[in-house]
Amino acid sequence: MLGLKDIPWLRGFFGMEQVHSSMTYEDFKVLFGKIENNIIYQKYALELCINKLVSAILLCEFETFEKGEPNKGIYWYKLNYEPNKNTNASDFIHQLVTQMVKDPRGALVIQTDDGNLVVAKSYEVVEASLLETVYTNVVLYGEYEYNRSFLEHEVLQFQLPNKNVRKLLEQLFVEYGKLINLSAQLYVKERSLKYILSIDTVFDEVFGRVINEETGDTEADGILDDVMTNRLKGLLTGNDAVIPLEKGLSLETLNGGSSLKTSSKEYDELIDGYINKAADLFGIPRGLLKGDVADVEAMTDNFINYAVRPLAEALETEFNRKLFGYDEIKQGTKLKVNTNTIKTYNIVSAANAVDKLIASTTITPNEGRTILGLETVDDPLMNEFKETKNYQKAGTNSTEE
Repeated sequence: MLGLKDIPWLRGFFGMEQVHSSMTYEDFKVLFGKIENNIIYQKYALELCINKLVSAILLCEFETFEKGEPNKGIYWYKLNYEPNKNTNASDFIHQLVTQMVKDPRGALVIQTDDGNLVVAKSYEVVEASLLETVYTNVVLYGEYEYNRSFLEHEVLQFQLPNKNVRKLLEQLFVEYGKLINLSAQLYVKERSLKYILSIDTVFDEVFGRVINEETGDTEADGILDDVMTNRLKGLLTGNDAVIPLEKGLSLETLNGGSSLKTSSKEYDELIDGYINKAADLFGIPRGLLKGDVADVEAMTDNFINYAVRPLAEALETEFNRKLFGYDEIKQGTKLKVNTNTIKTYNIVSAANAVDKLIASTTITPNEGRTILGLETVDDPLMNEFKETKNYQKAGTNSTEE
């Protein structure tokens, strides 16, 4: 049993002794979950970034060209509609971008014998300096496992422009977690509930009878032991409680404990910290990732330029070098990921700007329709450049066709 004489900080010098009690670090963790295990917050921030990138790539148009002319070939159909028999373009892009982000080695895409494009769920890599990289133990979504290996030229291997972004993000989250732990300790120290248990001299006079001759414990020692270990528990757990106190004991609140009222706000700030760190590493404006509507147009432009276009360029480069090669690309046969289709424009407000682009031979009428989100027209004239008289060379005969 805890004896009063064994707790020197309980005994006051002038007969008025005080005991300080507060909400502990463990109690704080009950409010916020286990601070040292914030994996759920990390996954939440990461999934927000993945979903934003996937949504943007899905709004892009995968365009194919044959000798410089637009051509809706087989790869145009596969990448915009049906990469394989079991997956649509939306699911394919989600699998592809997810693997690029979560696997430090990047995403692996296999082109099957019948031309289908499938994303590998897992694989192993055997790298060589001068020879082709070998991919083994390839498992697809759906748990199908190949019993053969693949050489580099037989696969499509996509990596983020910044290959180390996932590793950097994990390291950053570890350091941020340490900061959260420190903040939790300061939170408890500065803002938690604290009480003062005052012990008057009359308490010893009334309950000073020795009840254990061998140890010297008094009745007062037993009462204080019960107060500290049992009765105060109700106050510290946040439940409504009535605490009976013997004559000579009184309990006072040292502060108001207003920290409990602001826990929801601090919880949101904790999650925002993870979101902001992830957004910065992926080049996504913080406000856009959290759904802010203020200055959304400027944030969207920033997002397209610094997050989506580098990703689209990485996809475009790998598709072109593996599906077409040098000779075909040199002749203008290639694939392009058009990011201009991400933003939508009001037809009326953008009409004058599109008209000027067509009139100056910057774009064709069909390209203007694409910018406005309209379907192209199957008419050769709509793919020709138009030039108004205002843009003709000085001295040109206006009657010339």
